[in-house]
Amino acid sequence: MICTTLTVVVIFMIVVGLVSPIWGQKKFSMPLWPERAVEQNGIRAIEVIENHHLINITQGGITVQFPKVDEANGAAILICPGGGYRFEAIYDEGFEFANWLNEHGIAGSVLKYCLPNGHASIPLTDAKQAIHIIRTHAV
Repeated sequence: MICTTLTVVVIFMIVVGLVSPIWGQKKFSMPLWPERAVEQNGIRAIEVIENHHLINITQGGITVQFPKVDEANGAAILICPGGGYRFEAIYDEGFEFANWLNEHGIAGSVLKYCLPNGHASIPLTDAKQAIHIIRTHAV
C-alpha cells in the first residue's frame, strides 16, 4: 500500500511539473467535489478565517500556484497544511509554502481539506480527490 501511494505521489509530481509551464497561469482554484463531498463531516457553522486559519471547513478545494514559466523546473508538490484537525493553517503552511516553492521553480498545489469532526477518513479522501483532479487535468 505504501509503495502504491508513493507511486501515485511521484506520478502526480512529474505530471503536474511537466504541464505547469504549458498552462502558463500563475494561480487557479477549484472545488474538489462537483456538488458535495461523498462523506459529510456534520459541521453546520459557517467557514471563517481566524488568525490566518480556516475553521469549520465543510467543502474542500485546491489552489494550484505555478512558478514563472522561465523558472519552472518540472517539479510539483501537493501541500496539505496542518492544524491538528481543529483548523487549517492554509496561509502559513499552505500559500506561503507554495510561494517559497514557486521561487525555487516548483509548482505548489494547496489542498483545502474538510475537517474530520469525528470522521477520520475525510481529509485523506479529499487528498486522494485532489490527486485525481490534477492527474485528470494533466496534459
